[in-house]
Amino acid sequence: KPATWIAEQAGFKVPEGTNILAAECAEVGIKEPLTREKLSPVIAVLKAEDTEDGLKKARQMVEFNGLGHSAAIHTKDEALAKRFGTEIKAMRIIW
Repeated sequence: KPATWIAEQAGFKVPEGTNILAAECAEVGIKEPLTREKLSPVIAVLKAEDTEDGLKKARQMVEFNGLGHSAAIHTKDEALAKRFGTEIKAMRIIW
């Protein structure tokens, strides 16, 4: 379903043409169902205290959802992106 429809069903509106909904989650796991794999335009966002915490949460996401999935990092730091690519056990790394 489109992001606009999902938002309406959840009780809020987003601008027409919105493609992705981002929801902040406190942790990875069964207490946060949005951290599970889903086939919808909804993504879980986890804040990290620092680089190590971010890598830890990325590992948890991949392990929680299965090692065959993709993982993404948003950074301008090429060294960090390469580190992410070598440490996170995903089939595809998106930078």
